[in-house]
Amino acid sequence: MTDLLQTVVKSGTGTRARMNRPVAGKTGTTEETKDIWFMGYTPEFTGAVWMGFDKEENINDGQAAGGYYPALVWKAVMQKATEGLPVQQFTRPSGIVTRAICLKSGKLPNA
Repeated sequence: MTDLLQTVVKSGTGTRARMNRPVAGKTGTTEETKDIWFMGYTPEFTGAVWMGFDKEENINDGQAAGGYYPALVWKAVMQKATEGLPVQQFTRPSGIVTRAICLKSGKLPNA
């Protein structure tokens, strides 16, 4: 899962949350832009930023999306939180294996 969520930050909708350390995250924007958020984590910390209104109201801003304002706020907080800490990498839990899957069949190759 972390590998997938790192892609969101490296080259997807969450690129504004990139830092000089590993980051994984997910952006979100509701229909009609009533809520926007970014949830992310580093090897050290996890955090979430939500923006919206208490009553159902659109966020009338052309830049409003989870990958914009919430990702920028998340990044600012995490940069401060990780300031002075050594860069760590995500570690894969023991027992986790990877397998190639056939895109066409969704099965293991030669299965």
